[in-house]
Amino acid sequence: MAEAPKNEFWRDLKPIENSQKPDALPEVYLSKVATDDDRYYVPFSDTVGSRPLWINVKDNTWSDVLRAKEAGLVNRHYHPHEVFAYTISGKWGYLERPWTATAGDFIYEAPGEGHTLVAYDSGEPMKTLFSVT
Repeated sequence: MAEAPKNEFWRDLKPIENSQKPDALPEVYLSKVATDDDRYYVPFSDTVGSRPLWINVKDNTWSDVLRAKEAGLVNRHYHPHEVFAYTISGKWGYLERPWTATAGDFIYEAPGEGHTLVAYDSGEPMKTLFSVT
């Protein structure tokens, strides 16, 4: 159950009854996904790893937190479909693009884009939430 409201304007609003329909799949709730605990990350290299959060094999979509503990590189690759990214901490970019993403930045990648992801040495780990379609 959600936290009990205090003074919020909606405090008297009741939850929807039977909100989970019989054919609905369960939702996923993961707390504090951008952890620094190495056990949660699949290593891509000595400095870069991915924490898978959600994988949909039916539609070939997924979400993960990409983390670089220090300067790092994800080899050149191509996305045939859309990618959405939200930067949690650190600095990163694509060698092929004019921008550098920092905490709070959102990036939309159009289908058909090739790039080389680099994480900059910024004094804190680079962590970015990616949703790949």
